Amino acid sequence: RGNRSNVLSTKYTAEGLTDILPTAVWVTCDGKQTGSVQVDDKFFVHVNIDNISNTASGPCQGTVTCAGLVLATFAIPSIEAGQKTPSYIEVPIDPYQLATGTHDLVIKVDSTDAVTESNEINNEYKYSISVESEEYCDLVIGSLRAEKGKCTSGLQGPSMPGGIVLERETAVTPEDDVSIYFSLKNIGADFYGATKVHIFNGQQLLDTMDVFVPVLGNEYGYYIAPGTLQNGINDITVVVDYENKIPEVSDNNNSATVQIEVGGGDLIVSNIGTDKAVYKLNETINFSFAVSNIEAIDITETTTSTVSINDTMWCLRSTAPVAGNSVVYDNFTINASELGIGTHTFVVNANILFGAVKEIDYSNNTSKKVTITIVE
Repeated sequence: RGNRSNVLSTKYTAEGLTDILPTAVWVTCDGKQTGSVQVDDKFFVHVNIDNISNTASGPCQGTVTCAGLVLATFAIPSIEAGQKTPSYIEVPIDPYQLATGTHDLVIKVDSTDAVTESNEINNEYKYSISVESEEYCDLVIGSLRAEKGKCTSGLQGPSMPGGIVLERETAVTPEDDVSIYFSLKNIGADFYGATKVHIFNGQQLLDTMDVFVPVLGNEYGYYIAPGTLQNGINDITVVVDYENKIPEVSDNNNSATVQIEVGGGDLIVSNIGTDKAVYKLNETINFSFAVSNIEAIDITETTTSTVSINDTMWCLRSTAPVAGNSVVYDNFTINASELGIGTHTFVVNANILFGAVKEIDYSNNTSKKVTITIVE
């Protein structure tokens, strides 16, 4: 059932360079050679490797892959010029790595290019193998996503593009409605019946839902009310047949997890200062500051900041929405005569109307003090 991807040369290669390649591959399961295994079988790939050059090869590594997925790695010993491995190399392949269907296993020698060869394109051998499941279904979570907004928990109907899909960089605030959407697949034998889906936040069980299998092309939704999630990263895991009541080919693929970050922006006052430290009466004081959002989550509302001079609120300032990890600058001028001769202290408070704009920390909204002196 195997076929080598390159035609072997029977001639020795250029002097001084080696050339190794797999020349025979076969599969055994339960001690018998076969081209067909069950999903839950552990099987073995056997490989013969020849050195067709007049130069000995050093030790190296080989791989068994399928569709780019590495199933196993194996060690290849040194091989004398014109010889082959003393015996075949046996490579174990663990069960449940391949779904049902026909697959091409790719056996590659010197997979890390540790050996300099005269011919690098003959290092692979393809072997076709059939993976079957005779008796059991195999339930998997076909898709899982989180979105802002409220859904009615239960069957949503045909799968369709969602709304605002939540990624780690698009977090929600504790007051937001959040919904998750998931679909189920049965990739094994036919099964018609009901089972349960368990929904967890970390180790905490949020809820269970009754679902019907198979539901290919359909989605289920689950609404997560405000206050359910904790600040920070929440691992929302959906598990089908959590209690293992349905016999399956594999119980290792029954869950999927999506991360939802809960938080808000966090405003601080930075870059506060004046253009100089000492002013004369009637000079103009140029005062500037910046409101920085030190979290990755956007603040989409306009905020109100206060500027206080000598512990007395002097003015209100409106700050435009501040995107995540960004800064909005502000400045204003006053005449020194409005303050009078002496020492004066400036302080800025961001988001003075607590609760008007949600933050994860209100305790750091007050700036450091800036002191100036006014003389005659």
